[in-house]
Amino acid sequence: MTMRNGSVQRLRVALDTNKQLIHNTRSLRAQFIEAELSLALTFCQIAQDAGQDSEKRARNVKNAKILYESGLSTLSGLSGFEAGENLLLTPLQRSVIERLRTQVDDCLAALDPPGDGHNSATNPNLAHGPEALDA
Repeated sequence: MTMRNGSVQRLRVALDTNKQLIHNTRSLRAQFIEAELSLALTFCQIAQDAGQDSEKRARNVKNAKILYESGLSTLSGLSGFEAGENLLLTPLQRSVIERLRTQVDDCLAALDPPGDGHNSATNPNLAHGPEALDA
């Protein structure tokens, strides 16, 4: 009986450890998405302060889009997010991410109207990963 109790105890410890690892992974993923979107917003705000046709503005819009797409890509890996059924994010995390997502959307829309050549949907040069960021 003692051997069985020891096995049950080890199983409980393993399950508790697994639950903690899952929680930590979800938390880190949410933090990563928040960081990507926050940085995208920062680049977007820097672009707003730059001259209309300046290289600084174009570079920072590009960087904002790269980070935005990276954050959305990570977010889309969380099943059910678009359907509002995401069980992987806490309500607070979801709220923060949605707020940042909306702010970046609005900022990029103001800076980069469709068809001006900077839009990632029409410019294949903007389809790079986060490692392509320029300072």
